[in-house]
Amino acid sequence: MNACLINGQALSALAISDRAIAYGDGVFETIAVKQGVMPLWAAHYQRLIDACSQLDLPLPNEAVLLKEIDALKGKQVQAVIKIIITRGSGERGYCPPTHPQTRRIVQCLPWPEIPQAYYTEGVSVIYCKTPVSQNTQLAGIKHLNRLDNVLASKECDEKHSAEGLMCDSLERVIGGTKSNIFYVREGRLYTPLLNQAGVLGIMRAQVLLQAQALNINTHIVPISRAALNEADEIFLTNSLIGIWPVTQLMDKKFPIGKLTQQFLNRLD
Repeated sequence: MNACLINGQALSALAISDRAIAYGDGVFETIAVKQGVMPLWAAHYQRLIDACSQLDLPLPNEAVLLKEIDALKGKQVQAVIKIIITRGSGERGYCPPTHPQTRRIVQCLPWPEIPQAYYTEGVSVIYCKTPVSQNTQLAGIKHLNRLDNVLASKECDEKHSAEGLMCDSLERVIGGTKSNIFYVREGRLYTPLLNQAGVLGIMRAQVLLQAQALNINTHIVPISRAALNEADEIFLTNSLIGIWPVTQLMDKKFPIGKLTQQFLNRLD
């Protein structure tokens, strides 16, 4: 199963002139289909709209996207939907066309195989040597320039690690190669400030909403490696994996704590 529509047509190849190829000029969303529905669609679509606005891309039509998604996923119970919006084709050079003709790519992909032990026993993570790029204009959105994550993911693969943490130039922890990070210290919940780098994850937002509902003292602040090392519990989030407890960071071990388990139960 790997179905694809480009501007509504069943195609699997992109024009060589598309700016996504030369410059990574576009944005994307990766959305979980569970029990045949997309439970977090509204949040994903809003982030897509925000990202397009940030890059001055024409906004995609929600009804058109939903129609194409339904056509691709059919009656599948579990799948992954990926939406890519590119600025479309253009002449050589960085300067974008004045009136871009965007390309809308919708894919339906197989659900990834994730070991159940990642949820029940936790994961081991490393610090990646590859830093994240800092750019306040691109912070938070899922743009197509992901080379930082590509190189960091290669480090994880070489060290057989489930995930790797990436820091900025000041050694502040931003998140994982494909995830956001939270830690708990003395009953308080912490997650990195992402105003200069990183992605404002959809599951991250869900955890923050749940924390508010549970009256958990929450802090969105710059996080150092030293602070993370003193955590009582750590967990990772993204829309596909949900929540992974971290039970080992480099050489230090952590328990699957009470709050981590609570979020696991509430957001299952």
